[in-house]
Amino acid sequence: MIESFSYRGVWWSPIHRRRVPGDLTFTPDEGVRLTVQGELSRGPASDRMEHHPILLGRATYFGHGSQVTLLDAYGRGRAQHGYPGPKITVEELSVGHALLGAHLRSRDEWRFDSAEVEYHLLDQWVNEYGFQVARVTEPYKVTYKWPETIEARVPTGVAKIGRTVSHPVGYSHSLSLTERLRFDLEFDEAVDVATLHSSWLYPLQNLLTLSMRQPTWVKAVRVFSRRFKYRGKRHLRPLSLFYTQSYRPHPDAKVPHFSNTLLHYSDIKECLGAALTGWFRMLSDLKPFADVFFGDRYHPAAFDRSRFLTLALAVEALHRSTMSNSLRPKEEFRRIVSEVAAAVPQHHREWLKKQLVYSNEPRLRDRIAQLCEQFKPVMEPLAGDLSDFAAYVARLRNEIVHGGNRNKVSSDDIYWAVQKLEILCESFLLSSLGFSEPQLAELFERNEDYRIVRAYGKRSSPG
Repeated sequence: MIESFSYRGVWWSPIHRRRVPGDLTFTPDEGVRLTVQGELSRGPASDRMEHHPILLGRATYFGHGSQVTLLDAYGRGRAQHGYPGPKITVEELSVGHALLGAHLRSRDEWRFDSAEVEYHLLDQWVNEYGFQVARVTEPYKVTYKWPETIEARVPTGVAKIGRTVSHPVGYSHSLSLTERLRFDLEFDEAVDVATLHSSWLYPLQNLLTLSMRQPTWVKAVRVFSRRFKYRGKRHLRPLSLFYTQSYRPHPDAKVPHFSNTLLHYSDIKECLGAALTGWFRMLSDLKPFADVFFGDRYHPAAFDRSRFLTLALAVEALHRSTMSNSLRPKEEFRRIVSEVAAAVPQHHREWLKKQLVYSNEPRLRDRIAQLCEQFKPVMEPLAGDLSDFAAYVARLRNEIVHGGNRNKVSSDDIYWAVQKLEILCESFLLSSLGFSEPQLAELFERNEDYRIVRAYGKRSSPG
């Protein structure tokens, strides 16, 4: 979904069936837009927001007409007066999803059995190609051997790396061969659009973003369903899906160097099913942590102070979801609070109990220390004494949020703290793929960014 398009056609609602001409456009920045000359619904034009759950159309592209279905179109009608002649109502709509190649007249029909998804940087992540070039032989020989296909069984379906090799035909003076990689997804049960995004597209995109240490995006989505009919017959044919991505594609983004990546396909190739199962389960169970961390990865704040607070929040959310959130057993804590409250005058007891409500929760420094200890082979070379590092990060957070000695908080301190908290979060994410602590240390050791933090990052301690 990085190529813009503009198609002209006729559009109508399956409820009102009033057909009006209009233009359907798509750009990576603005998403899907529809502009129609006329009223899609009956009744006078109004200033309120119009919602069309389903719109159908027949657009012209590539020289022929094609069926198009739009899901969740929102817009507002505007009356414009022509001179001379009657007024013309132009309605502009923002569309959630556009499906090219079929008419789906209800939400129940938006269910798919399989999909093909192309991602930015997927080729570089896999780094396995079927071309074999013999440069020293006579004649010059180029062969293509289809690489081994590994299927990854996950609880709700199957994922595997698919390939397409294309070449133009009819030219004797030149030859161009192109291999493109994609994820082929097969679902045990047909999925709707929301499930397609939350359970498949986003998790795989996040895995690539973590692996490459750089934001990735969806380049193309083709969905398949046995429910669609074409000329009275059922066909399992590709239907192109377009929508607005939360992270806008950047076609001019540089491909990261191999040494700057964190995880390669070859690292999990032999256990791909188990790795993806753990990854999907982790993203589902720890959604608050994953949303905060990948939100920062896709849209990092302009200032390191903001990034530091975001990653501190991610670490706290991670600890709350994976470790004990109580310093003492709850029954013992209730008994202690009752004993303390009984020792003060009656009119102070209610106030005291309110102050002690959250006193049984670990402090931020305790949370960071426990997580660092869990990934000690990775974090100790960066931070030195882990307890001191945890206390230092907590002090930085308090000074930024609550004021304090602002002059003591330098941009250099915050920058290195951000790098280390980011690596701490990445350590947990990689562990969900099945890597042990020694294996995690090996993965980070080959990463140049990690080596830079270890060499130049200050082993800060609370002062």
